[in-house]
Amino acid sequence: MEKSVLVTCFKVLIGYTFLANLLPTVTSHPQMAEGTVRDIKVRRTRACRDARPINTASIILGGTNDVHNQFEEVSGPGAGECGEDDRSVGQCIGGYGRLTTFFKSLARQANDECAASYIIDAGDQCTGGLFDIVYRGNQTAKLMDMTGYSLTTLGNHEFDWSLHETADYVESLARRQIDTLGACSVADWGPEDEYKSVARLSKVIKPWSVRQFSIPRGRSSRRQPAVTIKIGFIGILTPSVKSSNYAGKNVTMVEAEDAYNRCLASLEAAHPDVDMIISLSHIGMAADKFIANKLKGRVDMVFSAHSHDYHSSPVGKYAPEWFKTQVYDDKNDKWIKVTRENRGDENISACATPLVDTAYPYYDPNGSLPVMQAGFGSMYAHGLHLNFDVERRRPRQGYPRGIIRYRGVDVLTAGGQAPALMGGPNSSNPITPDAFVLAFIALIAGPVQEF
Repeated sequence: MEKSVLVTCFKVLIGYTFLANLLPTVTSHPQMAEGTVRDIKVRRTRACRDARPINTASIILGGTNDVHNQFEEVSGPGAGECGEDDRSVGQCIGGYGRLTTFFKSLARQANDECAASYIIDAGDQCTGGLFDIVYRGNQTAKLMDMTGYSLTTLGNHEFDWSLHETADYVESLARRQIDTLGACSVADWGPEDEYKSVARLSKVIKPWSVRQFSIPRGRSSRRQPAVTIKIGFIGILTPSVKSSNYAGKNVTMVEAEDAYNRCLASLEAAHPDVDMIISLSHIGMAADKFIANKLKGRVDMVFSAHSHDYHSSPVGKYAPEWFKTQVYDDKNDKWIKVTRENRGDENISACATPLVDTAYPYYDPNGSLPVMQAGFGSMYAHGLHLNFDVERRRPRQGYPRGIIRYRGVDVLTAGGQAPALMGGPNSSNPITPDAFVLAFIALIAGPVQEF
């Protein structure tokens, strides 16, 4: 009797195993990772006593978007590698060498003003040059570390190779203490591969990151406590990754507005006391403008990317007049591309959404949510000054469902600086490339030149 029961159980087990092999494998993915929290302490200097009023604190944000692997300088927008003729007359622009010099200058300025400095990127560091074809993001992470970046978000071109190479790149950033955002835009990474890419990406890509800036007060004694400014960063990624980028073919994406809600809910639950929320958004200027009105009261600033826009007046020889901008035609319910030729048309000038084509880089329809973008290809960079009044403490209204976020500080100004040109000697904004970064680029250029 017992023998027959064992035989029956064995047959059932064999049958179950056979059927299980015929069925598709279902992979269980870990939930969205928690965000990161990092403390940044500003060293007290003489500037803390002499250069700044006691009731203010400042943070200088440097930033880029859509660098697209443009390690070296170029002859101009879309012109490719800088030729000897242009280099000899000082007309080349861009490159990681100039970005490094510019960000170092922001750090020195912050030190002189007893302020904090912080460098961010809104995605698409990868793809655009031969370096990434050869190195697949490996050298990009090293250069980002040299340049001073501390935070980035995924762009769609970070998915141009295999998923495990995307994981290699992001892990390389993590080893250098550069956090990567974008988890809120991914519902499922797809089936696991032999490199354990899904598990690796789920671990290192974060939904948000909080930075706690400890800034000494100005014109005060050493016994006066430092001011803590707590800023939450979130990262949003375009849903087009699934359809347009090789490594994203099996990734299930979340629509941008849902990704925002997902990120904000997670950040607000973990850190309801943040003083400011900044989005690194890789969905394009038009989409950011569209969503901006729905984000008032929850997001304070958007560093936009993906569409390669530049919202500023022409600068020097390389005037960004070829950049297009858009307005929303309320009457016909559509976006209109604006050029210098059609900007006077009645259907454009009558739009409720204003055209941004001045030296002020923000799209701000109702005076509440700045959205900015700095072109592409390492030719421009943000140098944004945030000044806070630490004495004015009030609850901030505006959340959906009547939630109140208490802010410890108010933003006085956001500087108003247009993105800076990474210019050559004869440009309107000459910047000398960092020698150490140039030497490193020359060192890794050998295999690229042989390609």
